[in-house]
Amino acid sequence: MKKREFVKELKKNNKGILKFEIYSLIVALLLIGMYFVNKGMFDEQITSLTVFLIISLFIIVTGIVGVVFDIKHEMYISRLFKEYQEKQEMPEYKDDVKPMKIIFIIMIAFIVFMGAFV
Repeated sequence: MKKREFVKELKKNNKGILKFEIYSLIVALLLIGMYFVNKGMFDEQITSLTVFLIISLFIIVTGIVGVVFDIKHEMYISRLFKEYQEKQEMPEYKDDVKPMKIIFIIMIAFIVFMGAFV
């Protein structure tokens, strides 16, 4: 079985992978949206340079943390695939959606908090 088929089979048996992908997609879309809103507000001189830089720094840090968790998740899937190849039985998937949920909650809190300054 190839890795792509393995991941499809793993998704059928466990919804944790799907949840992780959904949270990852939502976080990415929020980051993109925050970038364009931030740039638009700065271009129209609605926000100061300080607020623009704070929001930009938050976007960069959150993006880097999200990418790190995504890479960690991909490495975990690869490790499960290697385990499957050795034992020829489907390994158990440990749900690791919690870091992406935390990033999502922090982003929502930051959006609400920064809305007070704009």
